[in-house]
Amino acid sequence: KDVLCYLFVVGSAIFTVTLSSVIKNIPERSLPFKAWIPLNYSSENVYWYFYLHQVIAHGFAGTIGIAYDTFVLGIMLLICEQLKILEFRLIHVFDYITEDTKKLQC
Repeated sequence: KDVLCYLFVVGSAIFTVTLSSVIKNIPERSLPFKAWIPLNYSSENVYWYFYLHQVIAHGFAGTIGIAYDTFVLGIMLLICEQLKILEFRLIHVFDYITEDTKKLQC
């Protein structure tokens, strides 16, 4: 549930940046993000190649950020639960030993 909310927030941010780029940058024929490009991108095909490259890279970067953040949170949750299981077993280890010795004495 939280992941979907986070996905919605980041997705809407990506959409907003892309939409504002379409409105602002395309008429000016500038790129959405500053970058060093070793080519003159004044021709139509080269401009659209670099423009789409930056927009797609921005989308991938947002998706990777979501994946990384949720992965780290998931690993932390798994570690916490494993530590709780270990704590429970260490607290009750002597109970299991006494039960086993009672079974052996019968």
